[in-house]
Amino acid sequence: MIASLLLGLAMQPPVYFLMLRPLKLHMAQLASKTQDLERANSMLEERVSERTRELEHATRKAQDSLHSLEGSHRHSSLVRELVELLEASNSAAEAREMMQRYGHVLFPGVKGALYVYHSSRNFLELGAAWGAETTSPPTFSDTMNPDDCWALRRGRQHDTDRHTCNPRCRHFAGVADDCATLCLPMVALGELIGVVVLFTDFTPGRTAPTISEDTRYSMAAAVEQISLALSNLQLREKLSSQAIRDPLTGMFNRRYFEETVERELRQANRKGAQAGVIMIDLDHFKRLNDTRGHDAGDAVLRRVGLLLQDCVRIEDIACRYGGEEFVLFLPDISIDQLVSRADQIREAVRDMQVRFHGDILQPISLSCGVAISPEHGTSHADLLESADRALYLAKKGGRDRVVVAE
Repeated sequence: MIASLLLGLAMQPPVYFLMLRPLKLHMAQLASKTQDLERANSMLEERVSERTRELEHATRKAQDSLHSLEGSHRHSSLVRELVELLEASNSAAEAREMMQRYGHVLFPGVKGALYVYHSSRNFLELGAAWGAETTSPPTFSDTMNPDDCWALRRGRQHDTDRHTCNPRCRHFAGVADDCATLCLPMVALGELIGVVVLFTDFTPGRTAPTISEDTRYSMAAAVEQISLALSNLQLREKLSSQAIRDPLTGMFNRRYFEETVERELRQANRKGAQAGVIMIDLDHFKRLNDTRGHDAGDAVLRRVGLLLQDCVRIEDIACRYGGEEFVLFLPDISIDQLVSRADQIREAVRDMQVRFHGDILQPISLSCGVAISPEHGTSHADLLESADRALYLAKKGGRDRVVVAE
């Protein structure tokens, strides 16, 4: 009995073995859970890293967009400043100075120039150039043939670089082949008034950069506004010139002469200086009109106008007073110098040859009346009246002569 009990006990597993079974099961389950947690943690870390990268990329894009917006805003502000200055300019010379100052800022990283059509419309003149601060000076001629620019021929922007097959404009003949070029036509109110030409700087041993699409767009937008401002300035200059210039000879007209001379005379009187007037009348001009026609008479008037403008100093004022009459105002001059100048003009006109329809017109002469302030008057009306009386005496005395007012 005892032996059977002992044998039964020997055949039963120890108690601690019975206790290990659930522990092993628990350990296996814990290991599985741990692996699941590790996988979940790895996936979470990967997702966090991915989201972090996405956020960093979005941040960089936002920063780039912000920088781009800041650059665009600054560029737009500069364009507005330039347009305001151009609109406030009184002359083309002031406008050229403004373009020179703003060119390298509005068109960064490139050399450029602005060409404007001459009044004849058969060539363009250099208005402004920028880019001298780069490694080599700009290469721009003083004039441009419209046929040398594809942008002018096509009426839209034309660019060339190493990625395009577009032909290069002939006016870029002196520019290195590796440089990218861009020509932007200037159009205002439907009229082509000029062109802005640009090219990238070239450093030997390096590839010249291209001009990006965004840069081309911003440059084109700037040129569009500049074109309108320059067109308005040209219109104002034209209207101003028409108001003070004689359309036939290009000389100052009577209105401008009387307004300006009155002011100049007051200034001369304050300084105690002398100022003279030469009243000029072409001899037998009616006979020329009657025999050769008014077109021939106009040709003579234009030629005399050019001669008189060549004979005067910068401070002098030359005017077509009306019909075949001209008048010159000469400040800071003595009576002897005034008479000598009148004689020189009279002889130059007598020796002048005028071609009309292939023929040389018969020589013409002129008569001059000379008056000087303050001896013959202190106002422009008195001075002109004295000179006119002297001119009448010159006509009465046989023409082709100079007479000093009494």
